[in-house]
Amino acid sequence: MDRDLQGFIGLPALPGRSGTITGHLLPASFFFPFSVFLLLLTLKRARNLPPGKTFAEMHIPERDHKLMNKLGIIAIIVTTIGEIHETIAGIFFSPTGSAFFFLGHQVLYFSYMCAGIIIMLEARQKLPPDSHRMAFVIILGCSF
Repeated sequence: MDRDLQGFIGLPALPGRSGTITGHLLPASFFFPFSVFLLLLTLKRARNLPPGKTFAEMHIPERDHKLMNKLGIIAIIVTTIGEIHETIAGIFFSPTGSAFFFLGHQVLYFSYMCAGIIIMLEARQKLPPDSHRMAFVIILGCSF
């Protein structure tokens, strides 16, 4: 496979490299707009607070279960696609041919998929309020 095609689909051009910029643009193309959406939603809610109320009093824990359910589904779908991409890249394009060649990336995708499942369960009131916040704290703490 030529190097231009490898770089385009985000695979390492040389054995042992951790990837290319285009390989990191694939997940960024989801995570950046997703983050911007959540930031703008937070800012909009903060501007429309009733007098004398704080943001935490009005919106923590999240009360919009439909929004949480949609965010959970989106997170599960996108992280599943990322997991499949990393597995296929490991099998076909790694020097070892192992499905777990990009294990670090796969673990991150799996962690965020679990967070998406927790968000969905919380939206359906199967878990206590704010369970997703604890899940994100654990995921981010274990990521570093």
